[in-house]
Parts: sequence; C-alpha cells; structure tokens
Amino acid sequence: FFSVSQFSKYGKVLQADNTKRIYISFSVKPKNGMGSLMQPHQAFILFKHSTGAEVFYTADVQTGGKYLVDINLAKAHKDFEGLSGKYTAHLIIGDARIRTPMDWPFADFTLTIPTVAKMVEPKSHRVEYDPKPEIKHLFRQPEKRPPTVVSDAFTLICLAPLLLLLVLWFRIGFNFGNMPASAWTLLFHLGLAALFALYFVFWLQLNMFETLKYLAGIAAFTYLAGNRVLRAIAEKRKHKTE
Repeated sequence: FFSVSQFSKYGKVLQADNTKRIYISFSVKPKNGMGSLMQPHQAFILFKHSTGAEVFYTADVQTGGKYLVDINLAKAHKDFEGLSGKYTAHLIIGDARIRTPMDWPFADFTLTIPTVAKMVEPKSHRVEYDPKPEIKHLFRQPEKRPPTVVSDAFTLICLAPLLLLLVLWFRIGFNFGNMPASAWTLLFHLGLAALFALYFVFWLQLNMFETLKYLAGIAAFTYLAGNRVLRAIAEKRKHKTE
C-alpha cells in the first residue's frame, strides 16, 4: 500500500499482472477542508495506455464517505483487451458544485495482461462500407404481340355497336321534337361529350386517381344539367296533356 499527496504523482512505476489486485481508495473534501466528506456525482478511475487506449472504472462510495475501486486483474484483465504496457492512472471527479472537473494523474502502472483471443464478429453484425458487386437485374422478356391484323379486327369489333347505333339512327331518323330549347340542354350534351373525352385522355396518359378527380367535377355538372333537362321535358309533357 502507498499513499499519494494531493495533486502529486507517485514517484515509482508500479508493476502488476493478472495475479495481482489493485485497490484505490480516496475521499473528496470541500476546498476549505472543513465539514464532512463530499459525495460528487461522478467519480472515476481512468487507466490510459501510452497508445491512447482507455479503461474506466467507477468508484463505489463506502461507509463513512470514502470511495474505493477494487480491480481484480484475474477477472478484469479482459477490460484491457490484452493490451500490456505502461498505463497512467487518473482520478476524475465531476459534480454540479465543482466549477472545473478534476483530472488528476496520480500514478503510473506497468501492467502485464494476458493476450485475449479476438472475438470473431458474426457476419450479420458487421458493418462494411466497401462497394458491393453490381446487381444486374434480368427482366422477363415481353410476350410476343399479336399481328396488327388481329389488333385492328378487335378494334373494329369494339366499335361495331357504335357504328350500328349510327346506322339505325340514320334509318329511323333523328327526333329532336321533345328536346327543350334551353341552355341546360346544350350544357348537358357538353357534359356527356366531356365524359367521353375524359375516357379517351385516360386511355392515353392519365392514371386512375387523376381521372377520378376530373370525373367527379364533370359528373356532378352533367348530373345537374341532366336533371334540369328532364324537369323541362316533364313540364312540357304536362302542358300537352292539359
């Protein structure tokens, strides 16, 4: 056992290996030296190697207010990760009542630490920043498209009902007699035309959400105009029956 005066450093280099035990005891007093012992919020012992490696130990307060650090190198040598050599022991004190934290190097140690087998980190836990091999995606080849004749034939089949409707209209004749002569009639047909135009634009470039947004406005407008037209037709028939 040896003691060190306040803020001085022990003159000899202490030797220790994994068969030894290191006891460090100290107490913290007020600056004026009066009153009971202080218990700072932070009290550490730091072993700093000449290479810069650091090992910290927390000091435990004992009965009476003194602090003790008990380092059993037989068990604690793993904390030093097998790094032997010269260490400087520092006492570090910090507290809200202390304006400047204290860092006091009070002794030098030469520690002989057994080599620690390096743990192999699982590959799943490693963080690697090296570039990875480029991933080249192979997309499925598009299926062979049908001949143009087949596509044109199905287009004509889809348009056949509309062509049949136009032919029948020309044979039967158009009857505009019951159509009310008002602005609502024109607006209703403009709304219908806008709906068909919207479907065509949707087929060319719009997506479903954009189409639904425009459809909500056009459909509401067409509904109101159609309601006015039907009301006008009903009133016209009512006057004829009277």
